[in-house]
Formats: sequence, C-alpha cells, structure tokens
Amino acid sequence: MDEIRTRIDDVFDFIQKKGKTTSREVHKGVKISGDEVDKYVYVLRKYGLIKVSYGWFDTHLYINEDPAIRLADEFKSQLYADADNTAIFDKEFAGDIANKDIKALAFMSMLLTTD
Repeated sequence: MDEIRTRIDDVFDFIQKKGKTTSREVHKGVKISGDEVDKYVYVLRKYGLIKVSYGWFDTHLYINEDPAIRLADEFKSQLYADADNTAIFDKEFAGDIANKDIKALAFMSMLLTTD
C-alpha cells in the first residue's frame, strides 16, 4: 500500500528534523509559499504538534513533544527487531506497516478526540 503524503506532512517532517526552525527556513526547505507555511503552521499549532514563538523578524517553530507522536515513532522503530535484533515480521509485511505514516494516524486520532 502506498503512503499518501501531503505538504503539511512535509512541513511537519521538516520542523521535526530541525527541532527548532523558522518559517523562512520552512519556506525555503519545503519550497512552498509563505502563505502556505502560515496556514500549515496554524493547523499544526492548533492541534498541538508544534509550538510557535513570534519574534520581531520571524516566526520560530519548535516540535511539541507529544507522547502520542513519541510512541508512534517508537512503535515504528520496533517493527523490525525484537530483543535479539531479529525480525519480528517478514520483510514484506513489516514494510507495508512501516510505510504507513504513523504520525498521520496519531494526528487523525487527535482530531477525532478534540472538541
């Protein structure tokens, strides 16, 4: 099954890789307009995925260490190995599971549970 990726996934992944960045860096790194960055930052901040700090000259973006996202990343890393570092699933099955964007699933569950 193919993974469906959107621009907001690219923005979130960029911020996550950097840990701390600015909206200008996201604009240049993801190659989207400043208005698009603002829209995606608004959504990511609204649902608690990132923290935003507004400065005089730029907007600073930080990853919000949400336990659901941390658990999703840990689950993803545990798909291939058990305590002996041997494969839990056969490679094809593990590949299908790993290709799913676990962060998107966590994000969707947050959307469904928030008021």
